[in-house]
Parts: sequence; structure tokens; C-alpha cells
Amino acid sequence: PVMELFSATSICPHMLNARPMIMPTENVSIRLNDKLEENSALLTVDGEVCGTVDKGDVVNITRSELFTTLIKMGSMSFYDVLMNKLS
Repeated sequence: PVMELFSATSICPHMLNARPMIMPTENVSIRLNDKLEENSALLTVDGEVCGTVDKGDVVNITRSELFTTLIKMGSMSFYDVLMNKLS
């Protein structure tokens, strides 16, 4: 199957309802809720801190012109390899 999507994942979420957000690749806008206890949040992209986002700020996500194709070599999953190494 082929899917073109964005995945936004909380880093170290402290609540069980903090699940990854899967979004279409069209332009997406995310607004930081005004009712949050904290005044700001760190914005990271691909593990790199990009800056801070304050209450009410909007983050616009757009698709890059660049893309990558991921492939799986062999029939063993990550967990199969892990179990083989641990046993």
C-alpha cells in the first residue's frame, strides 16, 4: 500500500490520550490551545528543536517537494531480529 501522510507525535507524553496524529499531506494548520496550563511549547521537527510556540500560535505544515521511498529487506521484522539477539 502507498500512503502519503504527516505524522505528529508527542515527545514523552504524560497522558494516555496523547496519541500520534496522522494527517493528510495537504497543507495542515495546528493551533496551540489558549486553555493550556503552559504558556509555550517546544517545536521539534525530525528530532531537531526549531523554536517555541506560544498560546494561540499557528503552525503551518506543508509538503516538501523532496520525498523518500522506504523498503524492507528480508522477511524478518525488527522484533524477530531482537528476539534472535536476546535468545
